[in-house]
Amino acid sequence: MAVLKIHRLENLPAQLNPNTIYLVNRQTQPQRVELYVTDNTSTIVKSITTDSGIQAIMNSYLLGVSELVVVDNIATRDNLNPTGDIAVLVVDASNDPEVGSGSALYLYDMEANRWVKTTEYRDIDMSVIPNFNWEAIEW
Repeated sequence: MAVLKIHRLENLPAQLNPNTIYLVNRQTQPQRVELYVTDNTSTIVKSITTDSGIQAIMNSYLLGVSELVVVDNIATRDNLNPTGDIAVLVVDASNDPEVGSGSALYLYDMEANRWVKTTEYRDIDMSVIPNFNWEAIEW
């Protein structure tokens, strides 16, 4: 059985360790923590998307999109009559069974005449260990 290690750092190291959780608290964003998890080969297998990652995702989704529309709910999105490939941010996408709760970004595919969900946005709930002390995590 592998031992899971936790490291608290200001930057993700170039050389990663196997079976490790990295908590990255950059000086430029002191109120945020990036989370990365490696497998037994030191490959990142899971991470929480960073600001730059979100921007890259948005840029790739929006290439070729002629319009970005923000609507309150799925019913309002469904009443749109797109005349081109558009992106729609649905603030309350809870009527989409794939979303459950929160917001979602959809692209309209004119060729297929359908909405394609690309991204979901939800709050992240975390349970914190009682008496948890961020400073107690060793470097």
